[in-house]
Amino acid sequence: MMKDSMTGRERLTKTFKGEKVDRISVSPFLWANNVYEMFKYTPTIDKNLYPDDFDFSQKYVEYADHFGFDVLFSLGLLWENFLPPSAENWEVTVKKEGDADKQKRTTIIKTPGGDLKLIQNFSRSSKHLIVFAHQEYPIKTKKDFEIFAKYAPPAQYVDLDIIKSAKKATGKQGTCEPCSIRSV
Repeated sequence: MMKDSMTGRERLTKTFKGEKVDRISVSPFLWANNVYEMFKYTPTIDKNLYPDDFDFSQKYVEYADHFGFDVLFSLGLLWENFLPPSAENWEVTVKKEGDADKQKRTTIIKTPGGDLKLIQNFSRSSKHLIVFAHQEYPIKTKKDFEIFAKYAPPAQYVDLDIIKSAKKATGKQGTCEPCSIRSV
């Protein structure tokens, strides 16, 4: 078998630019549960993505290596958490009900103009996968939108620690997309 003449990073970068590469880049979208299952890790609802006790970035690269994929680290966004944390005129409280396999999370945002409410439901669908769905969105009326537009602090969705970790783990094997936020 012929050895690849390019690194994954070179191959992906050239592919994005429409330039000639040594082979077709293979970099499927991987969700965290794929990686967790391979390394026999069971996440919790509160630490579903990027848990403190599992080096997700390094394991993602090891997973890709195992199958011969070029690394396109595209995870990072903590989907279940998209509201800015507490700030001036924007007080966020989160009430969690349930257990290790099922949780209802009610987020109340108090502002001088009124309150917003978000309800999310989390459920373990397998040992390695936690899914969630919105039961109630925070913006339901025009007034809710006006409150959000007036009082929401600037979004701080990029978690540079995760991006740095992913970039370090990926090295020349591929590239990363910086899309990450911290959970509330």
